[in-house]
Amino acid sequence: AVVEVLARALSEEPDAISVEQGYDRARDAVTLSIQCAPDDTGRLIGRRGRVIQAVRQLARAAGSKDGTRVTVDVSE
Repeated sequence: AVVEVLARALSEEPDAISVEQGYDRARDAVTLSIQCAPDDTGRLIGRRGRVIQAVRQLARAAGSKDGTRVTVDVSE
């Protein structure tokens, strides 16, 4: 929920944002995939990847509260 709220707040088209959840057994981690409009991809990644790094760090912090490893990816 944290990742979806952040992604919607950062995008120009919040209705185009969807977050899909999966499980990566090799990494033993929950994988969140943010799908957005092509124009919002750069906005979510940010300069030098700083925005997506911050989103990933917040997701990891929220997951560590439950003892869950979390990874976040962005796709169009």
